[in-house]
Amino acid sequence: MTLFRSLIRAVSSMEFFTHAGATGVIPPAVRLLNAVSVTNNYIAETHGKTGMFATIFFGILDTETGVMSYVNGGHLPPMIINSRGEEKVLPRTGPAVGALPDVVFGIRTVQIEPGDTFFAYTDGLTDTVNAAGDYFSIDMVRPLLGTCALPALMAQIQQLVEEFAMGAHRLDDITLLAIRRT
Repeated sequence: MTLFRSLIRAVSSMEFFTHAGATGVIPPAVRLLNAVSVTNNYIAETHGKTGMFATIFFGILDTETGVMSYVNGGHLPPMIINSRGEEKVLPRTGPAVGALPDVVFGIRTVQIEPGDTFFAYTDGLTDTVNAAGDYFSIDMVRPLLGTCALPALMAQIQQLVEEFAMGAHRLDDITLLAIRRT
């Protein structure tokens, strides 16, 4: 993961991989696609025989307008929940990064309105198993997403997972990200 993170960060910051438009600003879509494509090809060509890959959700959010451009390389689909509890799932736009060379990744744009909550999570959440062998379901988290304050939301999800697992050994780490536009 360190290699993927480092490559994505380095390439997305390197201006010579892109051509700025007349304004001198590199559009988010160009920045995203270049970073993911270069990372994908480097991993696939350099480490292809090792089977190295990663799922990636990589987005750029304009905090003024609420517009987020993103690439979802095989990651579990994040969601946006509005203040009425309505959910919009952000679909994958390509496969896992590093699995195959020369993949064409799609780019999507979504509007995050004031009051909306963006929620993303890793498979460690849904791979949590309890002593009975049952898997944790994202459906257990959904009712909390549009209603709780963000620090409380994270604490409540952590508590749900702990209670569900009842001390059972976890196979993977869990990463959660929640952003609410005010």
